[in-house]
Amino acid sequence: MTGLPRNLSLIGAVVLGLSALGAQAQQVTEIDGWQSYKFGMTPDEARAVPGLDWGKLDHSTFALDANAAALPAMTSITTIKRAGHSFAIELSFDQDKLENVTLRTTNEDTIPFRRRSECVERFEDLLRDFEHRYGPFIPFQSAHPTERVGAMDQSIEWRTLSDSASQYQLAREEFAGTIAAEADARTKWGPPGVQLHMSWSRGSASQGRSCELEIRYRSSKLSDHG
Repeated sequence: MTGLPRNLSLIGAVVLGLSALGAQAQQVTEIDGWQSYKFGMTPDEARAVPGLDWGKLDHSTFALDANAAALPAMTSITTIKRAGHSFAIELSFDQDKLENVTLRTTNEDTIPFRRRSECVERFEDLLRDFEHRYGPFIPFQSAHPTERVGAMDQSIEWRTLSDSASQYQLAREEFAGTIAAEADARTKWGPPGVQLHMSWSRGSASQGRSCELEIRYRSSKLSDHG
């Protein structure tokens, strides 16, 4: 008579365990900012959030649109660790309302003289980490062979992340002796949504090479080109 209750208890424990695993595996499909920094905050409200020190309100290093002016922005003086990298945080504002939160690898974490393949590996590791939380990522520009874009030659290929449902775009650009590569992917859902960005460049021997990663939490457009 004691075997049945014991079996029922075991089954109940298994069900509870599976439910807990399901809750842990539940993916985020919408965002309202990054941590305590919520879209729509004013610069003063963002400064009042404890934990980070901020520089003066200046201008963002990238614009929402290729033809748009850079937004007013402020960058953190302190840095954070995420996915094994050191990031500075940039908050950009549109009409005094928080529009974007960008985490950008610091100069110490940029690591000069890296090959492009190593930089792409860093991006793929970041993408794989974010897929667990936000679901599959996708490219946002069409793939095409090398063509003239303005004053540079550019090609874009789509790549599928190994053992993953995510894809990303990898652009190769050449201009005035400088070779550069950019990788991008965005969440399938949104906006608001999350975009991951990588930039790699190889200039002259004195300039060396650099590899920069960005995590962008965006309230509206999920690409630099609208």
